[in-house]
Amino acid sequence: MKKSASFVAALLALATVSLGPSAHAATGSIKDKSGDAPARFDVTRLKVSHTSTEVVITVKVRSLGKRDTQFLAYNVYGATTSFAGTSRRAAKGGVKDQWYERRSNGMVVPAACTPATTWNLKRGTIRTTISRACVPEVGTLKIKTSLGSGKANSSKQSDLTKKLTVAQD
Repeated sequence: MKKSASFVAALLALATVSLGPSAHAATGSIKDKSGDAPARFDVTRLKVSHTSTEVVITVKVRSLGKRDTQFLAYNVYGATTSFAGTSRRAAKGGVKDQWYERRSNGMVVPAACTPATTWNLKRGTIRTTISRACVPEVGTLKIKTSLGSGKANSSKQSDLTKKLTVAQD
């Protein structure tokens, strides 16, 4: 009986491993030092999911301010192309997303795509979903984010993350 149970357990373990590639290969995250910026700008974690259909960037913030105007800026670097995106949340709750392609001549040209960003104040997360049509390059991407006040010509401190490298699933 012990031999049968061990055999079944081994088969289950093998079946679990051989079900195919895990989503882990297409997801990466890094922690950012807590307390290195004011709470409403303090990014504590960056997580990126990179699949064949979309790129999802999730930023964890120590304490998103309910009445603050804030912006999230992010850069998406491929091997041959790079993009920049922003999401601006107004104090009254409206969100405006923008997406740009960086050209070799240094110009930032508006791209035809618009990401979708959700600001969850209770959870302290900002989640941006970008269609793969907006990032046509396949393979590994590098993502970098920053969070700031969102007001024009503001010098308020923001928090900047390191680049996170994530392979496509």
